[in-house]
Amino acid sequence: MDTIFIDDEFQDIIDQLQEAKTTGDFEKVKVLSKELEDKAVLSGNTYSEALAQYFHAICGFYYNTPSITKEHCLKAKEICKDFDYHKLYALICMTEGSAYVYLNERQSAIGSFLEGYYLATEYSLGTVRAQTLNNIGSIFADLESYDISLDYYIKSFKIMEELESCPRRAILILHLNIVYNYVRKGDFKKAIEWEETYLAEEHNSSSLFVRNSLLACHILMEYKDDTPEELEAKINEYLDYVQTSNIDNHFMQIIFDVIECCYDINNVHLAKKIIDIIEPVVAGLDVYDYKERLLYVKTELWQILGDKKALYSDLLEYRDIVNKAKIVKQENECVGLLSQIQLQEIEEKRKQMEIRNQELKRQNELDMFTGLLNKVAFRKRLEERLVRKSENIGRDVLILVDIDNFKRINDVYGHITGDIIIKEMANLLKSKARDIDYVGRIGGDEFCILLIEVYSIESVKNLLESLVKEIHDLRVKDLEDVNITVSVGAALLEKEKGYTYTFEKVDKAMYLAKKKGKNTYEISI
Repeated sequence: MDTIFIDDEFQDIIDQLQEAKTTGDFEKVKVLSKELEDKAVLSGNTYSEALAQYFHAICGFYYNTPSITKEHCLKAKEICKDFDYHKLYALICMTEGSAYVYLNERQSAIGSFLEGYYLATEYSLGTVRAQTLNNIGSIFADLESYDISLDYYIKSFKIMEELESCPRRAILILHLNIVYNYVRKGDFKKAIEWEETYLAEEHNSSSLFVRNSLLACHILMEYKDDTPEELEAKINEYLDYVQTSNIDNHFMQIIFDVIECCYDINNVHLAKKIIDIIEPVVAGLDVYDYKERLLYVKTELWQILGDKKALYSDLLEYRDIVNKAKIVKQENECVGLLSQIQLQEIEEKRKQMEIRNQELKRQNELDMFTGLLNKVAFRKRLEERLVRKSENIGRDVLILVDIDNFKRINDVYGHITGDIIIKEMANLLKSKARDIDYVGRIGGDEFCILLIEVYSIESVKNLLESLVKEIHDLRVKDLEDVNITVSVGAALLEKEKGYTYTFEKVDKAMYLAKKKGKNTYEISI
């Protein structure tokens, strides 16, 4: 079994919890979660305490109490907020979002899902990203926006395909979601294609869950073509499975769709049978959406049967449910807006952190005295250009500039004057470079320019002549009568050669310029 959580002190309990969750033994999950919570609180182990709240939240789903799930998720997030429990926090966000979906608080659900998704993206948690996209797709499916829903499902599927390992059940649920949404959209051809692809990969899976989920899809696709006897047989087979399973959100949506099918073919007896099966289940849920939809299909039933008394009773209850839902919706809207604001704040903090990190990286690459690239950063840029793949016909050119007799200037006129010359040189070199070029200070009085994609040696000569002349004409305080000169070497970059070869080549060119009497340049082609 794949281990998701690691905490040595409580590893045995955590392993048991994972096993119980995987096998569906939620009574055991409930007991072990409490044991883990008690021990974690006693020892001050915040990670295990948050993990216990996560498993409490998972139990809330099994016992059809999403409001309890939400409470435990909020507790877990409160514990996690000051620690770097990234994967656990992302899973909690996903669970919290699912709870909001069951409570028909879709805006809050989106807020939780996106918070977890951004975290999963930042820390490369591929499985969490994929499952979160799947959950967002389900929200749009509930709103009958099938194109948007399928877009999220297929994005999720592509991420899962790229992962080295992914929970098999997650892939299974996603495949069935895609099939079911194509069915609800009325695109039966696509639904069959995805079904066949899945069955081919799973070698005609014998899973009851898969078989009956696909059976439900075929009921919705084929009910108009089946005889009443064939349809009733299929629905009864599906209901036999439903009655022995935990009716979750996936089942509930399909069941209501099947009831509508029964109305379409005037099979009132079968519709009533399904309603009788799900009514006690819905009564035990704290989900207004399901109660509202159940009352809606019941009022349809009473109208068909002509039972005015039952119709009147359910209409009154339907009115109460709608009024309560309206109040809850208003409250949820406020929570949702606050959640969205919180999400924006989180995203803004992330962006500001990214900007600060980029600025720190940039500062670490600069020569603090001149603001040019330092030696290490300039070398990195040069090496990147040496190994680049480019189809452009232009060539890169490396220029090395060395101030002539700089030690003598420092000795005679002082280091303050020398510093002024260095800064003036840096400003002049920056003014000569384009935005795409790189300028660096690689030594006390040595500078480099990396010209990017130069198409003519003549243009390089013009630049070097201008540079040498402007430096010669440069005047600084206390040196008005002294000409500052430089010796400049230039060399074309050769992609098959490395940094050492390239720098030696330009260094030799610069020394040739010195031998020629300084205050000039030399180009090595």
